[in-house]
Amino acid sequence: MNELHDLLERATDRIESPDLAARALVGARRRRATRRGAAAAALAAVLVVVVALVAQLGRADDDSAPPVTPPTPTPTATATTKVVQPAWDPRQVDDLPEAAAGLASALPDVLDPPASAPGLADHPVPAAVLTVRGEDSILLLTPDGAWRSVAPGTDNGSAELTADGTRLAVSTESGVDIWDLPTGERTTLENPDGFQAWEFVRWTWLDPTTLLLNDGSPGGWRVDTASGRTTHVPYPASGLGWWGTVDPDGAVVESADYGRPAELTDWAGGEPRRVDLRSIGRLSTLRAETDTIAGTAYENGPFSVFVVDRDDLAVRAQLPLRDPEANYSNGGLSVAGLLDDGTVLLRVAVFGRDPSWRLVAWDPSSGELSLVMHAVGDLLSYASDLLG
Repeated sequence: MNELHDLLERATDRIESPDLAARALVGARRRRATRRGAAAAALAAVLVVVVALVAQLGRADDDSAPPVTPPTPTPTATATTKVVQPAWDPRQVDDLPEAAAGLASALPDVLDPPASAPGLADHPVPAAVLTVRGEDSILLLTPDGAWRSVAPGTDNGSAELTADGTRLAVSTESGVDIWDLPTGERTTLENPDGFQAWEFVRWTWLDPTTLLLNDGSPGGWRVDTASGRTTHVPYPASGLGWWGTVDPDGAVVESADYGRPAELTDWAGGEPRRVDLRSIGRLSTLRAETDTIAGTAYENGPFSVFVVDRDDLAVRAQLPLRDPEANYSNGGLSVAGLLDDGTVLLRVAVFGRDPSWRLVAWDPSSGELSLVMHAVGDLLSYASDLLG
């Protein structure tokens, strides 16, 4: 019986995941732009889309997106056998050894947010290491284990800490609340003129005083938090969160969604540098450091975590994952962080029990996996500089 069970697991591991979470997010992004015109024109547009979908399954052109510029000649990312590590089964996450002392030491061994916490406005703290979504507030955890709370913002919005954990940006219906943790003071900025609403508006720190607003319009908005001045920029094209990230220097790195050619675009230096990703597939849940990019992909093989060299975008390491029921490729496993020493932090859901997840450390150079944190709650952001 055990042999049959193992055989079935190996067989189902080869079934390609539909990546429903990513496709749903792409669909939401394509619904974001407000359509105008007469009812007849709208109906005609719908019929055209239906015919196109029937004729070419999987293609979904985004009317609101700018034309895709052909990629500049760059090496094609590939994964060779020497960088492909043994497959890991995330269902066995609790069998992993505990992480070495000092690894992401600012995080607790167990993350179990309280139902409520003192308000930040009346009880300021020097910094926070992470934020989670509570029932009626955003909860912040300090490095010494204290909890604070702020107003919740929007249901699907962001609550992002600066890298040093001293400021928090919480998206609201009308803009963003910016909290200064050492003083408990809140500053409110309105959405810029030209803002387009959509389901997953995100405010991301580019540096301690500059935010990037990712709304429903193509590209994004750079916002100076001191003056409130906004500048429209061409990035991100696919959106932050699932498809894109910001590196420590404030540069956007993003992978194309399913409506665009499979390319990775690196905006470091202000000009886009693109690489063809068809050999390994689109990368999602990206994290980037100065010389490294990490993300997940499934298109051309088993669902895997990839580490890509930032200079030439060659694949350094690939961790294949057993995912027979497509739970992990549909949001159950994501890249949560990238440490200075190259360690990749993975958020791994635990299914079949109380809603919970684990934070796992993967060392791409040795292949070692270890357990950093047991957790419950809807994690929103980390203060990356406090993790190590």
